[in-house]
Amino acid sequence: MSKLPWVCMGDFNDVCYDSEKSGSFRKNWSAMSDFREAMENSQLEDIGFQGPKYTWSNKKYGNGLIMERLDMGLCNKEWKTLFLVFGIRYLDFWGSDHRPILLDFSNALSPGQGCSSRKARSHWTKSKNRMEDFITRYFSNLFTSSNPRLDHINKVLEGVNRKPTDQMVRLLEMKFSAADVRKVVFYMSPMKSPRKDSLPAIFYQKYCETIGTGFTNYCLEVLNNGRLVAECNSTIITLIPKTRFLELVSDYRPISLCNVLYKIIAKAITNRLRTVLDGVISEAQSAFISSASFPIVLWWVLSVFTGSREE
Repeated sequence: MSKLPWVCMGDFNDVCYDSEKSGSFRKNWSAMSDFREAMENSQLEDIGFQGPKYTWSNKKYGNGLIMERLDMGLCNKEWKTLFLVFGIRYLDFWGSDHRPILLDFSNALSPGQGCSSRKARSHWTKSKNRMEDFITRYFSNLFTSSNPRLDHINKVLEGVNRKPTDQMVRLLEMKFSAADVRKVVFYMSPMKSPRKDSLPAIFYQKYCETIGTGFTNYCLEVLNNGRLVAECNSTIITLIPKTRFLELVSDYRPISLCNVLYKIIAKAITNRLRTVLDGVISEAQSAFISSASFPIVLWWVLSVFTGSREE
């Protein structure tokens, strides 16, 4: 069976249990058993419902009235994991012998029965907490260092030629200035996604004359004197889908929404490193090459694989 999230809704023209019919003779037990077996083989289960119990009526009166729950929604576990809180709502008859059915994401419903909004919120809270714990453990394991031994690291680096020159090292070790900090501030996009401190870059740009000395001195303390950045390093982690069909936690890419003050410090360091990258990064490492040079690198890679590159 497919591992994609599936939901099936509509008139199935049969019931799963005898209790889902009222009036006339009992349903055929064999037919109901076959229906349940088909659901099981398809790895589908009843979503549940809210509203009147029966969805179809022969619209007769008295002893001739027959009503059945023929319309329902079925889903697999992948759907339930993806949406967590949802159910089927049965609406009023609108000129048909079947009730319209609505896929409702506002309540959590148990099979065959409606439930209160309090239960829905409780179900959502528990499921949400479980999902948060699972995702947190996954990415924590992925990004936590394995703490390699220093002698192992040095062993690997023995085969790497030293690239930075003495001049590059002196350039990197130069003290940062207030101008370096101000340049970063006014280069930043004014209104990016809100961070935890709720202060976008435009705040620092617009009120630079008022608060500029304060935040500039703080940044220089971190950059030049090694002051810890823990006090401004409070980050929101957001998951971005990497694919159209989401099945695994690995189908999401985490991004960090850092406070602007932390980004100012990080971007100042980035600007300093950019001045020496050309001398320490291979031309074939496209991730560190400007977009203008990328077509040249792409041509070089393709020519090597096709054997058309001239020495």
